[in-house]
Amino acid sequence: MKDSRVGRPRTSKLKPAKLRLTRQVRRLIDVAHDGNVHEASKVSGMAYATLRDLYTGRSTNPNVKTLEILGRKYGVYPGWFTDDTQPEEVPLGGWVSYVSGFDNKTDRGKVRGITIPFSAWPLPAIYERLCAAVESMPRHPERPIIGATTDDDEISLRVTDFLLAPLLNAEKITGNEMILHDRLDKRHNRQEQEKWILRLRRLGILWEEIFADNLRDLRIKDENR
Repeated sequence: MKDSRVGRPRTSKLKPAKLRLTRQVRRLIDVAHDGNVHEASKVSGMAYATLRDLYTGRSTNPNVKTLEILGRKYGVYPGWFTDDTQPEEVPLGGWVSYVSGFDNKTDRGKVRGITIPFSAWPLPAIYERLCAAVESMPRHPERPIIGATTDDDEISLRVTDFLLAPLLNAEKITGNEMILHDRLDKRHNRQEQEKWILRLRRLGILWEEIFADNLRDLRIKDENR
């Protein structure tokens, strides 16, 4: 059960959502922000009262611009909220990156293409800021995480490996893949993608606590979202 801290409507008072719009708004905020409408308001840039009414079902006929504002930060297009022919799972739009290959006979030494979903808040923001932070340091073999490399793909791989190290180490210990990568069967992706988003959200919260204010003041130009 979600707690009653500010920004989380009391679930006991919420009526079951009849409209897809309400269900999908709730689904997005529940997955990306553990049901915290206040946090979702700050991230999306949408007024809290507007978002609260969409979440509770009080508002059922928003215009397309409102849905564009809500979906933009998460890589979600407006039709996902209202079109019953679309999958219900939160889309995986996000930062396309790479991570070390799964340590088995077929994948050893290879890399996996992955997506860090914009909905796995706050991990995508930490990834973006960390890339910028290490790239801004003087180039040197002992530069944190990326060393002397200037190759964009290699930088992405090393930063992603750093952030996903707990999952990579868990794979080595358990022998099971814990990272959802781009080559998986699409049906499997749909079944696993929200579990992946939630897993990365928890990891992002951990990194946010570790870094505290160290990366918060780094200003990033966000031209693509």
